[in-house]
Amino acid sequence: MNEGLLDVLDAYRIRGLSEPKRSKFANWLADASDWLFSKIPLRFIAQYMRSSEMLDVYKEAFSKAALKYNVYIQAGSLFERVLNGTKNVAYTFGPNGAVICRQEKWHPIPFEGMLGILNGSGYQTFMVNGVLCGIAICNDLGFPNDLVAKLASEGCKFISGPSGGIVPSHMWKFDYKRDVEEYQQARANESGVVIGRSYNAGDLYGGLLKFQGLSTIVEPGRLVSMVPEEKIRDEYNLKYNV
Repeated sequence: MNEGLLDVLDAYRIRGLSEPKRSKFANWLADASDWLFSKIPLRFIAQYMRSSEMLDVYKEAFSKAALKYNVYIQAGSLFERVLNGTKNVAYTFGPNGAVICRQEKWHPIPFEGMLGILNGSGYQTFMVNGVLCGIAICNDLGFPNDLVAKLASEGCKFISGPSGGIVPSHMWKFDYKRDVEEYQQARANESGVVIGRSYNAGDLYGGLLKFQGLSTIVEPGRLVSMVPEEKIRDEYNLKYNV
């Protein structure tokens, strides 16, 4: 297993996903990292990652896949150049290959702030087999009476939550209480919607950027399904009939 940058700190390592919670020092370190990310400007990284070529490849790949398999595809988000800077944006593609929804991330995380990612605005909805749907990217699920509530007020019954799930080490424990109970489940309960949150799987850069989210579907009042812990770095399918 590749080690992350902070794996050398014993207090930072979490000895297995079955541990009940993170150590106090690990929680403190996570908070300190967020603070540090908010202070370090690394906008040149975002400028590289928002290239028009990357966006063109992204759109072409998902458009062709949706058309080939005659399905709707909720693609993950990417950095996109806009008039006044860079935002984190996700697209949805219909069975004909066309873009049917574009959603900006309203609340970038501190790491994204370090990269110069701006707060998004606005929202769109789209229809899938008679069910009105919307998008709330990752951290946007963490805010009550916010984007999810607005989408629900428009009549959305299903919210897709494309997320990264980035962690500094695969020994880092997934925070179920925060990411599922306090974010995803809480929004489903207060707005009466079904939320499917999908995470990246595997690693972007072997020893640096890792992903460890447990993709989850919730409906008001209960967890419907979640990727097993042993499958966090593999492909795995979750299903739900709306």
